[in-house]
Amino acid sequence: MPELFFAARVLDWSSIFGPPKSQSCANIIAPTTTSFATTFSNRGSIDGSYANFDDYDADAKEYSVSSSGNAISLYYGISGYGTGGYAPNTEKSNRFTSTSDGITFDFAFFQVDTGGDFLVFRTQDGQKYFFTGDLTGTRFSFSSSYVDVHFTTDGNDQEVGFDVQIINGYQANNDISNLQV
Repeated sequence: MPELFFAARVLDWSSIFGPPKSQSCANIIAPTTTSFATTFSNRGSIDGSYANFDDYDADAKEYSVSSSGNAISLYYGISGYGTGGYAPNTEKSNRFTSTSDGITFDFAFFQVDTGGDFLVFRTQDGQKYFFTGDLTGTRFSFSSSYVDVHFTTDGNDQEVGFDVQIINGYQANNDISNLQV
């Protein structure tokens, strides 16, 4: 199955990634250590609350979504934490399970080190989608009953992090196949 990459456009895209590509950014190197969890501990509903992507709790967590909640990177929104809003060398997976026909993700804020840090989405059928860079305002939807989300960071630069709203329900007009950044 092909893997799709979504990266922010920057002022001088070609000097960093080569010519712009609308959807499949194959010239961005996928992290080699993206290893999704295979077992998840059930944490109940995420509705009206937050799920952290942190390295302090070794358990991969599973959350149900019947309305909406948020997933944030470690230290997101806390001022004064070094130069970035998350820890280097992070590997963390969470699973979000829809109580209806799919799940929609809305990047209320998304700024991670372009090409070094990734938020990776894996659907029920195994398709992977890699997100990196500054993608605030991006919204996409999956018709899958669950989506595994893995945050992987290298040891280099850390940016501010992310706050992703997770919404119960599939939105055909925001289907991931329509996404162009």
